[in-house]
Amino acid sequence: MFNYYIYRTYFNAKHSFDGDVSKIHGHSFTVLTYIGMKDRNEEIPFFKLEAIVSSFIDKYRGRYLNELPEFAGCENTLETIGDYFYEELRRMLEKNGMELYQLDISENPLCVYQVSDRLLLPTMNMDESGRNYQKIFDDILKLEGMTGVS
Repeated sequence: MFNYYIYRTYFNAKHSFDGDVSKIHGHSFTVLTYIGMKDRNEEIPFFKLEAIVSSFIDKYRGRYLNELPEFAGCENTLETIGDYFYEELRRMLEKNGMELYQLDISENPLCVYQVSDRLLLPTMNMDESGRNYQKIFDDILKLEGMTGVS
C-alpha cells in the first residue's frame, strides 16, 4: 500500500507580475502537500511534517512576494511560486526522512498549479487510481531492481 498525508494550508500574500507596484494584488493562496516517508515501513510523523510545512509557509504570510530575495527578478506567477515552494519543501522534508510527492498551489479555486517530479498522484476515483498507481510503482521498482537504476 502507498501511504501519504495530504496537508493543506493557506496564506495571504501579494505579488505583481512585473514588479510594478501599481499592479500589486493579493491572493489567499492554498497549498496542498502530498508527503510520505522515504522508508515506506516507517510511520509518517504528521506533527513533524505539519511543523516543517507551516514554518516554511509562515515566512510568506502577509508579504509582498516581489520584495523577497527568492522572488526578486522573476515574474512571480503561480508557476514560479509553486516551483520554488516545491523545491524548497522537498529539500527540507528530505532532510527529515520524508518525501514530497506533489505540491498543489492555487490562488483561487479555479486556478491550480500542480508540481511533481514524478507521476502526479490520483485526484479522482481514488480506489481505481490507487490500484493503477500502485501497479506503476511496483513495475518501476521491479525495473530498478533488474537494471540497477535508481
